[in-house]
Amino acid sequence: MDFPEPKLEGPFDAVGLRGKTTGRHNEFGLYLQSGEPVAQADISGGLFTSAPVPSAQAHGDLRDVDTPVLFAGLAAKQFGHVILNSMGRLWALDHLPPETQVMFLPMRRARLSFYPALTPLLRLVGRRQKPLLHKGPTRYQNAYTATDLFGERYGGAASPAFRDWFDHKLPPRGPIEPGLKIYVTRSQLGAAVGRFCNEVHLERLLEADGYQIVAPEQHGLNNQARLFQRAETLVFAEGSALHLYALVQRAGQSVAVIQRRPELPQLLVGQLANGPTNTQVHINAITGTYFPPRRADNLGLTTLDFNDLRDQLVAGGFLSRAAPWSAPPPAEERASLRAGLAADEDLMSAEDHQKWLKDRRRKRRAPA
Repeated sequence: MDFPEPKLEGPFDAVGLRGKTTGRHNEFGLYLQSGEPVAQADISGGLFTSAPVPSAQAHGDLRDVDTPVLFAGLAAKQFGHVILNSMGRLWALDHLPPETQVMFLPMRRARLSFYPALTPLLRLVGRRQKPLLHKGPTRYQNAYTATDLFGERYGGAASPAFRDWFDHKLPPRGPIEPGLKIYVTRSQLGAAVGRFCNEVHLERLLEADGYQIVAPEQHGLNNQARLFQRAETLVFAEGSALHLYALVQRAGQSVAVIQRRPELPQLLVGQLANGPTNTQVHINAITGTYFPPRRADNLGLTTLDFNDLRDQLVAGGFLSRAAPWSAPPPAEERASLRAGLAADEDLMSAEDHQKWLKDRRRKRRAPA
């Protein structure tokens, strides 16, 4: 893939303006006093895109920010979305005054509490200041923009310049630890998230074969990165921790992803492929997919064929043939399926969930 050359633009005396938001499309830009748009202030990707506001001259009272500001892209809510949309311009901070604030366009409300992953990710690359969220027409007296070198714009890929910059922000890497096997679980996130059933049962089986069980949310990002870089063998429950791993992966590691959706998201596939890991196996042992009566489409539950899962792990070299193994009892599977549901709620098939969502939207739009 061809990437543009890294380029830092500014400083500009610029006005940040936001117009209408329609679905995943937003009107936004930074503009000189003449109304001319500032380069490198756009957002591109499947999650969110931007286009210029219809009139850069039409704005009311302005907030005023006189400290240096780097426009760094989109503020998203979910951890994986933040990695793919909020990091690609941060390399430019190495060329700016230390007091420079990092400014993001929030997807919705301009409150940091809605974007919990932003501050930890900035700290991961050595920034201690709180991020700045664009809120209403604002004059940025010393605004900078920079080339986006990583993320959704490139299907999850990162330029060599970005990878080199990011590698230098992490603690020095020690050697891969022979024999260190980790399973990266989602079981500690609770029953209300997208998941596959009976993950705790799977943890017990993998522990018996020498795996260390890692719940990423119980570790800081620096510790996660160190652990991901030390391990020789990594098995992941499909989830957002893979987006961090994809940035720190190393040659000589073996990685398996146990899918909780029939198809892995293409952005994740693209990001994992854009690195040096030698062995990557995507395991689909799904026997059924179900949805709770919730609006989000990423909260699906899947059941797994544990015997098929075992065979694929053994075939990929992730599990010894002599490892003790068993499928969860039917009662445990039923209990796992019901976890997180109210007594009067039932799970739906993917088709029924789509019908439920359409009916919900229709009722919401109907006149009172």
